[in-house]
Amino acid sequence: MAFAIYWGIKLYNEKQSYLLLLLGLVIYSPISRIPVAIVWWIDAKWQIGSHYGLYFDSFTQALLNHVGYGSLVQIIPGFLLGSLTLAIMRHRKSVAI
Repeated sequence: MAFAIYWGIKLYNEKQSYLLLLLGLVIYSPISRIPVAIVWWIDAKWQIGSHYGLYFDSFTQALLNHVGYGSLVQIIPGFLLGSLTLAIMRHRKSVAI
């Protein structure tokens, strides 16, 4: 979410800011979810007992869920929050002029 707010602030002057925001989220979200799948593997291998090991039977399931579904959970609200940030920044710019 912080990533979306940051890019909303940085991109508000750009011509295609919404497209750039969406593209950034589509690239960033799956990459940021890979460590979560790796933590699942560590938990499953050494039976640490965290919540990561409760839901999946294999690394493939964990990877697909965390990277696929987890990315959507980041992209959709992130785009909404980033769009709201862009709208606020553009409104502030128009009021300041």
